[in-house]
Amino acid sequence: MELTNLKKEVSTVENERKIAKLEDELFCEYLEFQRTLRQIRVDDSAATLVALIIMKADAYWFAARVCREDFDRERQYTKAKEYFMELLRRSETSLKPHDVSRIRILEKLSELFVEYPDRADIRLRDQCIDAYRKALKARSDRGDDEVLDSLLETIAANLQKSELNY
Repeated sequence: MELTNLKKEVSTVENERKIAKLEDELFCEYLEFQRTLRQIRVDDSAATLVALIIMKADAYWFAARVCREDFDRERQYTKAKEYFMELLRRSETSLKPHDVSRIRILEKLSELFVEYPDRADIRLRDQCIDAYRKALKARSDRGDDEVLDSLLETIAANLQKSELNY
């Protein structure tokens, strides 16, 4: 919360130093969290494995957002995208195309494509577009669902924004 408040304030040298210090501390904490997650071994439970993958994806994404070094930021975003794509692939066999959990994965991926565009991700982005189209098609067969509609609108907007970079 302190970091968010500092970023909203008028930019001063002192605030910039505080922000940099907080970002460095957060980045180190996320790296430690990632190390901990890598050590976890799960049983044959699909739900447990998916939960672990979600935690890994978020840990890399959040670390990327506070990382100030370009090389490390790229690595963090790349890993986050890989984990979210793994979730999307796993959801293909277990969830319907318009399932809210699957749509939330697409939403996060579309945000990643906006936050950190990388031409190397064109295939990943195309897979997301395909999954989005399948969700829209399946969605048309259902009644009103404001949450789903809102998520689909967000995904469409993000994919459109990211199109300029791919």
